[in-house]
Amino acid sequence: MSYNIDSIETVYSKDFSPSEEFEKFRADFEGDIPEDSVLDDEWSMADSGFTWRGEWSGRTTELLAKVLALFDGEADLVLTWEGGDSHSGLRLHSHVVTEHEVVMTLGKQKS
Repeated sequence: MSYNIDSIETVYSKDFSPSEEFEKFRADFEGDIPEDSVLDDEWSMADSGFTWRGEWSGRTTELLAKVLALFDGEADLVLTWEGGDSHSGLRLHSHVVTEHEVVMTLGKQKS
């Protein structure tokens, strides 16, 4: 059994959108994809945001990085693994994807 991604939250974005290269890659792609991903035929950025989760998502993280690099703009994504068991981060900048630690902190006390 693989370790899968439950959700991806975009915590920062600037001009983040699918490129023409992504659309071509998506149209021509054949292979295993997660049960819910940007490579689904029904996927749209406006409805779903960037998504890559569910069964098979943990086995396709190299493909995830490759696909994310095909997007335009900038974005910081937080991946939640197996119901919050762990978190990891991906940053997109100039079509380059880098992995990052995720740090969670408390903010100001509520009044």
